[in-house]
Amino acid sequence: MAEIKVHTYTRQLLVPSGEGYQDRLKRLADEAFSAEPWGGLAARTALAAGTTEDDASIPAMLEALSASSMDEVAGRELGRLVSLADPGVEVVECHLFPCLNQKHRGGFCYAPGKMLILIPLMELWEKRLRRNITHEYSHTVRMRRWPLDQRHGFGPAFRYTIREHLVFEGLAENLVEQFHADPDFPLATVTTEEEARFWEAVQPHFERENWDAYGVLMNPGAGLPSRVGYTVGYHLVKRYLDRQGITALAAHQIPYDELYWRSGYPLLR
Repeated sequence: MAEIKVHTYTRQLLVPSGEGYQDRLKRLADEAFSAEPWGGLAARTALAAGTTEDDASIPAMLEALSASSMDEVAGRELGRLVSLADPGVEVVECHLFPCLNQKHRGGFCYAPGKMLILIPLMELWEKRLRRNITHEYSHTVRMRRWPLDQRHGFGPAFRYTIREHLVFEGLAENLVEQFHADPDFPLATVTTEEEARFWEAVQPHFERENWDAYGVLMNPGAGLPSRVGYTVGYHLVKRYLDRQGITALAAHQIPYDELYWRSGYPLLR
């Protein structure tokens, strides 16, 4: 079974030093991620999430987060997931950074077995943490078998177009709902009209790959919500799961073409 390592940074950000808060946050993020091919993006994500316009509130917010048992919660959740789905790596690392800017809450799987998780200061932080970890763990399992980047060391990069990214995110969202469905976190909805506009908006971009394709998925334009692709991906994968009578967890070893083209989803392009 994979070893689990959870790294927390909130307490380090509270320790007085000659550095300003922003400089200290940047240094810790750079140290955590600089050795990775996607480390720069992970570090920038942590920096953006840990920044707030109300600088005076930062110490109190960090104190509140430091008093939580986030590392224990994260360790237990990862332990459960590792026991259920082999990540295909020897070590699963989780870096917990504070999220003081609610626009950036979530996470980022920046390599197989390696994830950044942003911890929001909110009443339901523990539920949010479990959901975020589950979503990113889904990505680590898929990225190990179908690599996004050859530099991660697990073979040639697989071609991720908008279709693959829809499945990638939709499968992660379905895994969250399998284990952590909760009325406090209702599923995002998409109208029939929005769904049709989404497919029209992304159709000219189906040959884009990797980050270019993901960018279109996140921001398809046409006046649509930025995360509508996640919602469409969820429903697409859910159609496959219901049609085949399997769980999201079981579907993690199924190829992208199978999950996409045999989903029975009516608007496929």
